Amino acid sequence: MGRWTCDSVYGRFRPLDSDTEFGSNIKVSFKMTYHPSLLRSFVETPELDWHEKTVFIDHDERTRWVFEHNMYSLKPLSATLKIWPSRYFSAYDHARKAIPTMLGSSRLFDKKGHPVPLQDLPKPKNDSNYEKTRSVQKYLKENGGTIFIEIEDRANLSIIEGGRNVERLILFTCGSMGGGAKFTAMQHIRTYKELPKSRWARETKRGLPRIDIPLPQGYRDVVAPKSISQGMPPLCLLGEVL
Repeated sequence: MGRWTCDSVYGRFRPLDSDTEFGSNIKVSFKMTYHPSLLRSFVETPELDWHEKTVFIDHDERTRWVFEHNMYSLKPLSATLKIWPSRYFSAYDHARKAIPTMLGSSRLFDKKGHPVPLQDLPKPKNDSNYEKTRSVQKYLKENGGTIFIEIEDRANLSIIEGGRNVERLILFTCGSMGGGAKFTAMQHIRTYKELPKSRWARETKRGLPRIDIPLPQGYRDVVAPKSISQGMPPLCLLGEVL
């Protein structure tokens, strides 16, 4: 049968600063190649593994919480990860040079590494995302090829009036549940009420040079907020494929 390989996963990041955000813009790109078997039906990609460990300390409340999960299995249709279930019709829209409507991107390439032009894709019955998804799937089933999926994570702490004395560490391990390449990164942020933003701390690095923030003396562990730990119902729209 046909099969997918996760050939590479690489990331890049830059500072994210605004009146309301302090953090990093993290972009992780996945090279997913389909190897067809013309006598078999199309096979879906393995599930995305977007594994995060978050350690959050509120220095005013003297509390810490820790949460670790594959966020794609928990919230596959979040604004950050939605490009993955939208990968096929987004690749079709990229081929027709449509204006993107979500974070991230998806692009389709042939076996020689060239962008697949719109005229080479099977013509959909209509302009629905469902038909555009079927078009890209049919192309891959018959020809093979590669999808480059880029996930954009605006990993930040919100800036509120009066400021906050908080600290957050996020560890990212990103790849495919089917195996293959992985990308790891760490982001650490520390904000202060009494200091201007120019004095706040921010560090984003490849790899996992730091894996925890120990519980400070006199602090207590608490449960992670539901906004972080609670899953989202995977109510897919037509054309979205988990």
